[in-house]
Amino acid sequence: MDKDSYELIPAFSSQISDAMVDRLMQQSMHMMDDMLDYKELLLMYGCAIRQVETKFRALNDEYQPHYKRNPISAIESRIKQSVSIQ
Repeated sequence: MDKDSYELIPAFSSQISDAMVDRLMQQSMHMMDDMLDYKELLLMYGCAIRQVETKFRALNDEYQPHYKRNPISAIESRIKQSVSIQ
C-alpha cells in the first residue's frame, strides 16, 4: 500500500459503527456454524458410504464359496469433492 492508502484506513474505521461491527461478527459466526454443519454432514456421508461398501464386500465374500455365480462384479466407492457439488 502506498502512503495515501494508509491515511484512508483511520478515516474509514472511524465511520464504522458498533452496530455494523456486531452485525459483521454475527454473520461471521453464522457462516462458521454453517461450515461446521457442512463438515459434519460430509463426515456422516463418508461413514455411510463406507458402511454400504463394507456390506457389499461381506455379501461378495459370502457369495464366493456358496454359489456358482456372483452378482457383484466390482465394488468401488468415491466421495465427490466439495467444489464439484452444486
